[in-house]
Amino acid sequence: MNTPEDYQLSSDQTDSPILYHSGIDLSKTVTLADMRKIFPGKSHQLTTWSKDFRGCHYIGVQHETPMHTDPKCPRYSYQIILYCDGFGIQGLNKKPVSVWPEQFIELDTHSPHQLVEMQDSAQYYLAASFDSHVRADRQKIATMLTSFLMQTQIYK
Repeated sequence: MNTPEDYQLSSDQTDSPILYHSGIDLSKTVTLADMRKIFPGKSHQLTTWSKDFRGCHYIGVQHETPMHTDPKCPRYSYQIILYCDGFGIQGLNKKPVSVWPEQFIELDTHSPHQLVEMQDSAQYYLAASFDSHVRADRQKIATMLTSFLMQTQIYK
């Protein structure tokens, strides 16, 4: 749900939706050519695919998103970023946090958030993701997402 400029946070929301981020070593590399296969068109797109029995899936974005909340989705999204060419994630504080490949993040999707282009050349964002209604053990989630990456193809 898009949030208006004058949006007021509720008591359980934060103005900075990235709750945690750290580096993670990956053996899987995603290239610009891979991203062009996932997003063959030039329009704004957000898509998810390859959901497995645990709930792991891929999320891809072409260009930035509007400021929004995802109240119908589980609150916490854990993502291993596979490809990012110049984006940040910001909340209502308008202070984008740079994100890059081989980064593991925990995102509060019920708080306003936005994928923003921090470079003119920014075009694609791709992550392996797991969503949870409660805050989960990050190490277990990172291990599960890494396993998901080794067992699946990124192509739709």
